[in-house]
Amino acid sequence: MKYKLPRVCLISILSLAVVCLFVKPVYAANDNLPSGVLIGDDKGFRVEKDGNYLIEAKNLRPGSKFTRTISVGNYSEKDTGPMLIDMKMNYDKYKPIIKGKENLLKVTQVKFKVNSKEVYQGSLDFSGVKEKRDKTKPIKISSLKAGESATLTADFEIPEDVDESKWLTPNSVEFVLEFSARRDPSKITEPEETKKPGLAGILPKTGEELAFLLLGIAIGFLLIILALRVFIQNREKQRN
Repeated sequence: MKYKLPRVCLISILSLAVVCLFVKPVYAANDNLPSGVLIGDDKGFRVEKDGNYLIEAKNLRPGSKFTRTISVGNYSEKDTGPMLIDMKMNYDKYKPIIKGKENLLKVTQVKFKVNSKEVYQGSLDFSGVKEKRDKTKPIKISSLKAGESATLTADFEIPEDVDESKWLTPNSVEFVLEFSARRDPSKITEPEETKKPGLAGILPKTGEELAFLLLGIAIGFLLIILALRVFIQNREKQRN
């Protein structure tokens, strides 16, 4: 069953008693979520080829909490090396739109854990706790080899100690959360230098070393010829 997913992230507060939270990660620039990298959550939503993804929660209020469990896997048919998967708030490409008296991007708290290991804690704007983190910096999810997967757990919470007067009128925020996957640069190794066989009786040499060897042999033969010529000329002079 396919879902038609929205193209933006939206937190919509309709009243003090009703809150809707929408989060949508999309492909990074140049659509660089390669084939074989699959992302889906425990509610049945998954990342399609267009990159759309949805987390939805309704009937929330100050003090409400909810969790989403997201599976991330590298099921590439060809092993091109580990894939580094991360996510970020792309402020340059998609500037958040905040409406209302409450800044939900800051007040909503989230904790991300990968295989039970915490990778982020703080406000939904990715600035961390007390804005001590660069909010434009990506959060690393995992580095996965072909056939490997990881579980991303997202715990959302709206604090109880908020100013309730700000919740009497609608509040909303629209933003884009961006997922990306690429070859892990820390795991890329340079191929060993190709070696070619040398002359008989000589250990294998690389192409460059073989060229120098042949040049040395040619110079050696030239010196021998010159030495023989001088030797012959000297003997002829002695005979005369």
